[in-house]
Amino acid sequence: MISPPRTWSATRTASRSAACGSGILPASPSSNGWRSATNAAARVLRDALSRPIELCRKKGYGVLYAHAQKRYLEFWEALGFAPMGSRELVFSDFDYVEVKLETEPHPQTITLDDDPYVIIRPEGRWDAPGILEKSVSRGVRPAADIR
Repeated sequence: MISPPRTWSATRTASRSAACGSGILPASPSSNGWRSATNAAARVLRDALSRPIELCRKKGYGVLYAHAQKRYLEFWEALGFAPMGSRELVFSDFDYVEVKLETEPHPQTITLDDDPYVIIRPEGRWDAPGILEKSVSRGVRPAADIR
């Protein structure tokens, strides 16, 4: 049984301290162990969580923050997240702890020094030319004369 989705957010590393944003991540599969290689649901969730983690790394974020249900803390720890301290939250009938993952930015982090067409490509698809980039071959149209 998969529990309700929980939120996450990310922040940039100390040299670039700004909020990344937030999203929805699944919190857990079943209760029969996260580390089990035979637990298909755990593998699917690990794979599903690796995508937003890599997206944040590619955007240059180095710290990810989540609310982990206490009963599923082992799963979050298996992903590299660590409890942040003793603060606990209780909402929606469950108890949570704050966890964070400190990670290095992706080696191909998107920055303002990148080609402007790369920067404006669709989110997460920076490796493939976007529609705006493809329109360059049409050239510039004469502007309408507004009087």
